[in-house]
Amino acid sequence: MKRRFVTATALIGAASMLMAACSQGGSASSEAGTSLTLRLWDDQAAQAYEAALPAFTEETGITVNVEVVPWSDYFTGLRSELAAGTGPDVFWSNTNNYTEYARGGKIVNIDEEFPASERDGWLQGAIDQYTVDGKLYGVPVLTDPSIAVYYNKSLLDAAGVSIDDLQNLSWDPSASTDSLRRDHPQADAGLVGPQRG
Repeated sequence: MKRRFVTATALIGAASMLMAACSQGGSASSEAGTSLTLRLWDDQAAQAYEAALPAFTEETGITVNVEVVPWSDYFTGLRSELAAGTGPDVFWSNTNNYTEYARGGKIVNIDEEFPASERDGWLQGAIDQYTVDGKLYGVPVLTDPSIAVYYNKSLLDAAGVSIDDLQNLSWDPSASTDSLRRDHPQADAGLVGPQRG
């Protein structure tokens, strides 16, 4: 069997995801007896998957072995293994790292594996996050709605930066491409603070 890799924000409870990880066009049921590896970095999530996966195995005949790799080592090891063709079948990724896997042809194009009818319930914002060059590569299962940007309106007003300006800005105090600092130099001292070198 040709080995293919799938990235996911989490493993989904559907045979088609795992089928996409290991098949060459066959169905998940044709892969009965197959064993796959799911890699992630969170112990609590691993426990939840391990509790849910027996039902998946009973339905599909596919055994899923859960591997937990600490966050500090996760992407270094994954990058090397994917380059060598020895990575896990299914793995968690984040938007910071996953684009290189998609563009490098190391993961499955989900658009080719899931019919549109199976993607109807997926959150569009999560789909957009894992779409590269117009193609979806990650299965958006977990999203984090608790991520937010807080700002001090008084500081923004003093710097001449409107809330509308924030919609199109990026902020990275260590990068020369920081559009907040580039487009609003008056905000530099008030918003960025002292630089650490």
